[in-house]
Order: sequence, then structure tokens, then C-alpha cells
Amino acid sequence: MEKTKDAEETIEIRIHGGKFKQFDIMEEAASFSDHHYYNCRPKKYSDQWRNTISQEWDILKNRLPDSIFVRASRERPDLLRAVIIGPQGSPYHDGLFFFDIQFPSKYPDVPPKIHYCCYDVVSMNRYIQSDFVKELFLKGKDTLIILLLTIHESQVYTANTLLY
Repeated sequence: MEKTKDAEETIEIRIHGGKFKQFDIMEEAASFSDHHYYNCRPKKYSDQWRNTISQEWDILKNRLPDSIFVRASRERPDLLRAVIIGPQGSPYHDGLFFFDIQFPSKYPDVPPKIHYCCYDVVSMNRYIQSDFVKELFLKGKDTLIILLLTIHESQVYTANTLLY
């Protein structure tokens, strides 16, 4: 019983102590070893691709709302992990929804791959509908933050809407 209480207090302190950043870059790719796309390394990264990813990181660093957290990998700039807190007033309020994201080598001409990591709800599917991502990206080649905000607002991560 004491261990559980201590663990809960530690989590409380970290979150309320302001030590958990909205956007952070992890130095080692090993911290992404459980990432859905970890073993799908793009063959090469062009300078243009790297510049585009750097711009995406800057946008995420400066514009993420309080309900979305993102981690990037310096060694594997094609990988991101996002956590979205369920919208207030919804049945998913304060729920944590994890997404593994990979930027393909032809990004932004090709939309990112997104995998919904469903850890505890068996009835939820695990992939975001490819048409949803393609439609959002290929219409106006929107940034990743627009996709994350759209996921948060429309609750597309809920039951039976996540098909890839």
C-alpha cells in the first residue's frame, strides 16, 4: 500500500512541479525502442526533409495546447510520440491517449503514419483512419499540430474510428 501511495505522490509532484515539458527532444533513440515504427527506418533523410521536420518541431514547441504532449528523437527525427489528454466534458475527460507518429522520407508530400497505442481498452481500434490523415494533409499539406488538434477536438481516437 505504501509503494502505491509513494508512486502516486511522485507523479503528482512531477506534473504539478512543472518538470514535464509540452514538447521535448530525447537524445537517444533507445527511448523510442517500443515505438510502433521503430524498426521502419527510412532509407535516407534529405536536407529539405530535415528542414521540414525542424520547422514542425519549432511549431510544436511553441504552439502545443496544455492537453497535448509530444516527444521527439534527435537520433531518429522521423519518430514522434504524442499524448493527448481527453477533452473536458467528454466521456474521455482526463484520459491519456498515446500516438506513435512517423514522418515518411517524402514528408510533407506524403502524410505521416500514425498508430494509436491502445493499452487498456480492448474495444478500441489501434490505427487512425488513413483517409482521415490523407484528407487533412493532402488538401492543404497542414502541419502536424493541426492533425493533433483535430484528433483532440473530434475525438477520432474513440471506439471504431481508428482504422488504418
